[in-house]
Amino acid sequence: MPRPARIAVAVAAAAALPTSVLATPSDAAGPSARVVLRQVDATHDSAVTILRGPDAERRTDGVLNDIRRVTVSVVGDRLRVALSTRFDYGEDYRADLRITTAAGRVFHAGRYSNVNALPVTGNFFSRRGTRKVACHVRSVRNDGGLVVEVPLSCLGDPSRIRLGVETWGIVPYPEVNPTGEAISYDDAFRTGPSSAARAAQRRDRLYVGRGYGTMSAAFDLR
Repeated sequence: MPRPARIAVAVAAAAALPTSVLATPSDAAGPSARVVLRQVDATHDSAVTILRGPDAERRTDGVLNDIRRVTVSVVGDRLRVALSTRFDYGEDYRADLRITTAAGRVFHAGRYSNVNALPVTGNFFSRRGTRKVACHVRSVRNDGGLVVEVPLSCLGDPSRIRLGVETWGIVPYPEVNPTGEAISYDDAFRTGPSSAARAAQRRDRLYVGRGYGTMSAAFDLR
């Protein structure tokens, strides 16, 4: 039975992924990681809503895409963000980092997967107010979640940043019908979804990572 049509994931500056799934994207012989932030997020606080329909149900007891922990490290000349969460890798999903430097520059980086008619998985990077920015973002997924690494040079080598993190993805929703689907969101620094995600729920549309990260954490990198 064909799957319901749905809005494609918005992507920018896609890059090829490593073919092997490692514990982290960095080489094992590389510099050791220096942890600069550990954040524990509430469990089962991701928001879930039916993808389409006039009687869309919204609830906050999601398991998929539910961020449990965020660990931020500096590894040599790269910023590493490890997310402890669970994704359904057979469905669309996206993990977004919103990085704001002390100079006021805002960057978006992360990993996406789109399993529509033309399946594609990759990384993305952009700077707000700039049409195109090149940056070799790396990421891997594993049973525990995702790891994303961004070169500090792409961020202007900041000494201090503010980080917002949000995940979203398609989740099975058999209560609707055998092919039912729903959208699930979680913000790492908020109990429950961000205001942007709530607005997307009201519009009954897929959220594509714009305006997320209303809650964030600031910390020094050096």
